[in-house]
This record gives sequence, C-alpha cells and structure tokens, in this order.
Amino acid sequence: MRRLPIRVRLAVAFAVAMTIVLTAAGALFILAGVIANMHIYFQPATLFHTLVMLILLVGGLGLLVLNVALWAVCYRLLKSGWKIKN
Repeated sequence: MRRLPIRVRLAVAFAVAMTIVLTAAGALFILAGVIANMHIYFQPATLFHTLVMLILLVGGLGLLVLNVALWAVCYRLLKSGWKIKN
C-alpha cells in the first residue's frame, strides 16, 4: 500500500485545522451576540444575602489558594526525588 503524497496530507491537515478554527470562531460570535443582546438588571440585596455572597466568595478563593499551595508542595517534593508508591 502506498502512502499518501505530502501535498494530500498537508491539504487534509489544513482542512481539519480550518474546520476547528471556523467552529471556534462561530461559537465565539454566537456567544458575543448573546452577551451583547442581554439586558441585565441588578436588584438591591439584603445585608444577609450580601454577607452570604461574600462569605462564599472568600471560601472559594481560600480553596483555590489551598489547592495551588498543595500543588506547589507536591511539585517540589516530586522534583526533589520523592517517589509515589503504587
């Protein structure tokens, strides 16, 4: 069986890449159109709801910082020669 010529392979690769690029661009344009036509109204929130939102926001940021810190510790340990046992 003969292999495909390089020009055919490059044409197929280009077509696949262009399909991916055009699909992503189309999705981006649709998302931009939806966001541009949205009407957002902010309602006043009670003190309780504001405090709940702030507490949840700070809790989520704390979990994010904890995750990054643990990742950094594990990365340093593995880079220094520690092995993971199976």
